[in-house]
Amino acid sequence: MTDDLKERLRIKADMIHLGETIAWGSDVALMHEAVARITDLEASLAAAEAGEDALAKVTDAYKELLANVEGECPSLVDEDSGASQMLLNLMLAAESALAAYEARREK
Repeated sequence: MTDDLKERLRIKADMIHLGETIAWGSDVALMHEAVARITDLEASLAAAEAGEDALAKVTDAYKELLANVEGECPSLVDEDSGASQMLLNLMLAAESALAAYEARREK
């Protein structure tokens, strides 16, 4: 929520708590604005959680693939093969990018 909306909600809550007379309908627009903002935040959170779930699945699949390539297919990581080296470089770059993303997300 914006600081302005939070402050207006605090003020209105304090007025109600102190028993001040409030003009009829003066709080309706504020409440609708707060509900709209909460709804937007819930939708953003759901989308972020779905994105994190998808990222976790991709990360797990990538780590499994990397382990298989390194452990079971040493010919794919043969330094004498240009295509093999490109594949390895791509996989290592993806691993670095995922690690950087996870580090930023933890901040």
